[in-house]
Amino acid sequence: MWPRVMAGVDLNARVAIDETQPGAIHAVRLLLGYLIEQATAEGPSQIRLTFPAQQAQIREVASALGFGGLTDQTSLTKIAVGRVVTTSNWADCKDHLFRAARVRLPDAAPVYRDVDQQVRLVRPDGNVGHVSLMTLETLLSPALFCLPGRAAVISPVRHEFAEDLLAHSPQKSLLPHARARLYKERHYLSGAATLRHFKRGSLILFYESAKNKGLGAIVAIARVQQAYLKSQEAMENSDLDPSVLDSAGLEAIGRSKTKTVTVFDNIICLERPVPLATLQRLGCGSPQDLLTTHAIDNTQLQGILQEGFAHGTPRTRTHFA
Repeated sequence: MWPRVMAGVDLNARVAIDETQPGAIHAVRLLLGYLIEQATAEGPSQIRLTFPAQQAQIREVASALGFGGLTDQTSLTKIAVGRVVTTSNWADCKDHLFRAARVRLPDAAPVYRDVDQQVRLVRPDGNVGHVSLMTLETLLSPALFCLPGRAAVISPVRHEFAEDLLAHSPQKSLLPHARARLYKERHYLSGAATLRHFKRGSLILFYESAKNKGLGAIVAIARVQQAYLKSQEAMENSDLDPSVLDSAGLEAIGRSKTKTVTVFDNIICLERPVPLATLQRLGCGSPQDLLTTHAIDNTQLQGILQEGFAHGTPRTRTHFA
């Protein structure tokens, strides 16, 4: 539970679960996912999570979502940004973060080198620290630093799979959700040849195909954690549950018996889906391009983000419920 009316940018929430129940950890994932969604609805905020002692599952899930604190404490905190950060909105994001948590980013956006590069921070106590870009995105999640030079790809998703994988539709459904919604890190399965495109820390933009009444537009952006090859015969529940496919569904995404499993997180849905016409204007929307995963350059990436987040602050939605 948390106050119906939030005081400024601070949100204090209390949570407890019955860990003897078999679905307890899934309940925690759903609760904290919804909490972060509500906290970032109006912009960056700081969340304090209080829970009873010895609630190990709450601590486990919260830590993966970027909450931090001492191991003997029964409260954890995190900063939730809920937006895409670019060079053009850097100053605005920096000011919002400082107002939310008294944490100060560098005055100018850093030059991107790799996801493990160190970013300078000034903490609330005035001390200077450094943290990797990959870690910073997790601590501020959902957040993506879409800086020039960062690798990005467009990957197609069929309409029948897209909503369960990305939760991008503003229209809520009363039907049961796919198991993938329970996971912070989800799996995108594709042909073996796409493995070379999915490098740790690269950005993945999801294009919902127009077939079967799909949007024919880019609907979400996320971050690649890792990617690996696995044969269909060797696929286990741990590979398939965070995806939207089962063993039979693997046949629908290509004839190859070996698949690329891409683990991604920090999903941010675009405020406005970017349509095919815009992709064509940017030079990355040919029919051949959108049949499979393909890389895009920085001009194309920034053009898509400018169109998708035209009103300044992207709308985040829960990725758990």
